[in-house]
Amino acid sequence: MKEFNIYLAISPVHSDITMQDALKCNMTHFLMAYGFPEVIKGLETLDKSEIEHISLIIDSGAFSAWSRGLKIDIDEYLEFCRDLTKKYSFKNVEVVNLDKIPAKPGTAPTREQIQESAEISVENAEYMRKKGIIPMEVFHQGEDFSFLDTMIKRPENHYIGISPANDVGVPGRQAWLNQSFRRVELCGGIRSHGFGVTSPSLMANNPWTSVDSATYSILAGYGGVQVFEPRRCKFLLFNVGSNRGSAKSKAELSNQWDYCRKLFPEQIEKIDDLFSLRARRLANIYSFSKAQEWIRENCQNFKGSQPTFEELLI
Repeated sequence: MKEFNIYLAISPVHSDITMQDALKCNMTHFLMAYGFPEVIKGLETLDKSEIEHISLIIDSGAFSAWSRGLKIDIDEYLEFCRDLTKKYSFKNVEVVNLDKIPAKPGTAPTREQIQESAEISVENAEYMRKKGIIPMEVFHQGEDFSFLDTMIKRPENHYIGISPANDVGVPGRQAWLNQSFRRVELCGGIRSHGFGVTSPSLMANNPWTSVDSATYSILAGYGGVQVFEPRRCKFLLFNVGSNRGSAKSKAELSNQWDYCRKLFPEQIEKIDDLFSLRARRLANIYSFSKAQEWIRENCQNFKGSQPTFEELLI
């Protein structure tokens, strides 16, 4: 069975969903961003046996801080990670490197700014290693592939992050991922995490160890429910609306009703219950659990014609 896990990205805006809800759905992997201490309250509601089943990725929150015009102190970030892992006995913890985001919010970065930011991110990773924490370094679409080559060949790196660009269509992201994973395979392979990877095709067609997504919550906020369709490896999307659903959307959703109500019959007894934001989030988490299960059982690691490593460097 393929090793593959979907990490649910959690933040204060998802506060109506508890980790117990996700655990009931066999979702035991979570991504938590630094800078939102209120998220820790969710951990405080769990007992020791539940904590021991959780695998956690601690993200630096660099993008959120950048978008709000804030700066993250790397030493405070490291202290937060140490304190959290001392307090709770998680099954596994990964700490994401503190990346430098290029340019300013709302402006397109130049090539020079992307290069400079990537170099600063490398310096931050080296600093974190010196302080005793081996970070998950992240390679972003748009950066020079030499940065990925360095990450792959660094012996202490057992897990790297690969981040496709959100403003590029699925075909463009897949073409870039093909190049990235060929390099990974040619260097002997390494565990990889996909940041913000939600598309079933991107999840299933690449050799991820894990991905993360907040779509279960974002989609629900717009009145959306997703149902995983294994025959086509895709999510069927239904817009039931936040207050009322159309007759058509209800009819379509009723055809896939068992997917949505089995796990949480106390919250989702009838289609009209999906007018609740919490119920939609629960249904979407369940859909992620079905996608995770199917990918584990049916998808093998990426194989294909591969150029030599030297050819990739040209």
